[in-house]
Formats: sequence, structure tokens, C-alpha cells
Amino acid sequence: MERRAEALGRRVEASRAGDAATRTRTTVVGELECERTARVGPRARSVRGVTTSGALIVTPVRLRGSSGGGWFGRRTRDAGASERVLLVRGWAPESWEDAKGGACAKTEGVTHVSEQKGTFTPENDAKSDRWFWLDAPAIAESRGLPRETPLIMATRRGGDDAQYPIAVSEEELMQFPVSPEKHMGYALTWFTLSAFTTALAVARIRKNVGHRF
Repeated sequence: MERRAEALGRRVEASRAGDAATRTRTTVVGELECERTARVGPRARSVRGVTTSGALIVTPVRLRGSSGGGWFGRRTRDAGASERVLLVRGWAPESWEDAKGGACAKTEGVTHVSEQKGTFTPENDAKSDRWFWLDAPAIAESRGLPRETPLIMATRRGGDDAQYPIAVSEEELMQFPVSPEKHMGYALTWFTLSAFTTALAVARIRKNVGHRF
């Protein structure tokens, strides 16, 4: 089982060097440690046509057949800690409550990497367990797991979004979100081009008017 986790870790490291096309499909089978769940947000999502505030649900999973492991708040690397993965189970509204204790899990997913912090995104606060952006090493460490604990994003097929957390669909996985920084860059580019075009037009008009008189 430890070899399985190490193999997942190698896949994640490989995906860090590439893009979305390098994500590796995998199956996670084990026990959800729901009491150690982290919520990353706020994240808004349209639910039945209504924009709803919620968060990504990230839960450690003890892979089937493993035992032991670190508990919440412990910084040491316990025996069996490497037999866990962090599973991004999906999105859930703020009012949603997780199951008490453990729960069995068997889900399809892909190896994933941490998000890049945006310019206007607040800093995460591990001590208060406030997570504004997905920082897998920091979340793992706050749960007493190694920082290199593999991160897996659960996926779903089709429009099956009736149950929370709502895992990312395969269609959504193929989308390439545009960060606020890129939006700003695009805006500045178009503004500069517009200003340049306007200046050329004004100069041309003045030149034509000068020739007439």
C-alpha cells in the first residue's frame, strides 16, 4: 500500500512539470477521515440557477489496507502517514455538514497540484484552519501528514451533481480558467491598443484637415 502512495506521489511530481494534459487518472479506495476535512473558499457556484457560496472539500483518505497515521495537529511523520492521500472531493455549500467519523470512499480521480495564489487572494491561516486557496503541502502538514502527500481530485461523469460534495466533471476538468492577473493583462493590452489606434486616427484626421486649409 505504501508503494501505491509513493507511485501516486511520483505521478503528481510528473504532472507538476507539465499542464492539464499530463494529469494521471487513478482510483482512490479507502476510508475518508472526515474529522480532518479542510474547506478551501469561499467559492461560488451556480446551484439550480442561483449563485451560492461554498468551498472545496479536501479530506485525507487512508488507503484501503493501511493502518496507523498522524492525527490532526501532529507535525511528526507517523508510521503509515505516507499511506494517505488528500482527496479534493468537490464543492459544497457553506450550510453542508460532513459525515461524523469515518466513511468508506471509492472514487475515480486525477492527480492534481496546488493552486497558485492570486494577487488579491488572502494568505492562508493554518493555525485558524482558514484556507483561501488550495495549498496541498500546507494542508497536509496541518493534518499531521507529510508535505509531499499526493493530491487527488475526484471526478464525475455527466451531470450527476445532485449530491454534495459535487466533484468536478470531466468537461470542467478540460477547461482552462483565466486568473485575475491574466484578466488584468488582457484589459491593459486592449486598452493600450485602443489608445494607440485612437491616437493614429486623430493624427490622420488632423493631417487631412490641415491639407484642406
